[in-house]
Amino acid sequence: MPTFRLLAAAAALAVAGATLTPVAPAVAGTHCTARGAMPRRVALHQDKTVVTITLRGSAGCHNQRTDNGATATLVRPSGAGDSMRWRHFGSTQSVIMYVNLVRPGTFDLKNGDVQVYDHSYRQVPWSWVRTTMVVKRAAHISHPAASGGVVSGRAKQFTKYGWQGYAGKRVFVQRRAVGTSGWTTLGSVFAGKYGGVGYATRTSARYEFRLVLRASDTVWNARSTIVRG
Repeated sequence: MPTFRLLAAAAALAVAGATLTPVAPAVAGTHCTARGAMPRRVALHQDKTVVTITLRGSAGCHNQRTDNGATATLVRPSGAGDSMRWRHFGSTQSVIMYVNLVRPGTFDLKNGDVQVYDHSYRQVPWSWVRTTMVVKRAAHISHPAASGGVVSGRAKQFTKYGWQGYAGKRVFVQRRAVGTSGWTTLGSVFAGKYGGVGYATRTSARYEFRLVLRASDTVWNARSTIVRG
């Protein structure tokens, strides 16, 4: 048949001209760089937190056929992995995190596989960019006050029981003159049994104060609102 003879002739020509420059692909220079876009920092501040991961890609990923979409693995701090799948660029996957079940730490989205084809059904070269997010419990400092020579407040962290006093946590006390921008750390104090904080210092109306929690491996940092002495 003519079609068969044409293909055979093309094959013979390819063998005879092996030293010739290869023919460029139909979409020259097209390359798809894909990633899963997700928050870099997640603060667990309710019983159930839903994290959305969106499939994003470079210009070479779009206006192509994505019949098989893309897959990747979300690796938890424990090393266990959850399989992710997106049908097309711009689609999303949701991950539900329960505060009493999630182990704080870094989540890695890696081992991506992208199936993108041009309109001649040839696969477009691709690469996957690894992304990460750090998940910890939220922290908060409530009821800050500065009067009578004491800066006070209550340090809290979110737990499976809701907001609880952050007992034993070191809290830093900072001060600045009213109308200025730079803060000076006066010292620190450990929060009491229910998260209560009290730091003795001069509380003149010339100064503003705030309480600061620094992040730990499991809990994010927090700052109180600013109060005047």
